[in-house]
Amino acid sequence: MKSWIPGVLLAGLWILSVALPARAAGIGLVTGIQGEATVRRDRVAQAQRLKFKDDLFWLDTLSTGTAGRLRLLILQKSVITMKELSRLQLREEPAGPAQPKKKSVVELVSGAVRVVVDKDALKESDYEVQTNLAVAAIRGSDLFGQKASEDRVEFCTGPDSSVTAVHRDPSVGRREITRLQCAAIFPDRIQITDITLDTYRNLTRETGPSGPQNDGHQESAENRIAPPPGDAGGDGAPGGDPNNPYGITAGCLLCNNPTPRPPSKISD
Repeated sequence: MKSWIPGVLLAGLWILSVALPARAAGIGLVTGIQGEATVRRDRVAQAQRLKFKDDLFWLDTLSTGTAGRLRLLILQKSVITMKELSRLQLREEPAGPAQPKKKSVVELVSGAVRVVVDKDALKESDYEVQTNLAVAAIRGSDLFGQKASEDRVEFCTGPDSSVTAVHRDPSVGRREITRLQCAAIFPDRIQITDITLDTYRNLTRETGPSGPQNDGHQESAENRIAPPPGDAGGDGAPGGDPNNPYGITAGCLLCNNPTPRPPSKISD
């Protein structure tokens, strides 16, 4: 072997080691946006305005403004929708001796969020919504969380969903929230109440944009991610399947609709 070949190989490996991180793929993308929404990344001091189909990364902090709503597709396994005046951070915790599966975390700082997870994904990874008062470990697939204040958090489960609410204060303990229940969480207690399907629909109806938008502008049918057939709002309203409000299929959430429909326009 010629003496120059090892040097060329080493140079090639070095170039790959530098180039690959720069091309690292995101963990999701923006599939719906209404009004103003921004992202702050740990390497960037200033918040950046989000756009339709922008890439998302772990440790992103996302915020919605007044009348702003946002829908995110994460790892092709979960859909996160945000109401106005909400802020959250996305992160992943690796598996370890005390944690057999990796964990996807939504850190809810303020406002309201809905998390819908492909049930198959729960076999591979844990999913949690975390707040200052409690953690909601998702066992079923559909969770609505709202931080009303520093002293009150609410978690609600959709049809066929279950969540373990774990209080930050060990003396308060944990409670199981099963299908169509809400847990009101205070500094010293957790209160469970039953709700109806209509109540859950009302809670989540305005969580996220009403369709695939790009900051109020229309998207071509060929270049947009469409909500599931029969549920243009993606909110479990009549016309869709209330047990599967985001059209979750095996390994696919909010896939491109094979039958293009006219672009939807956001209404004020």
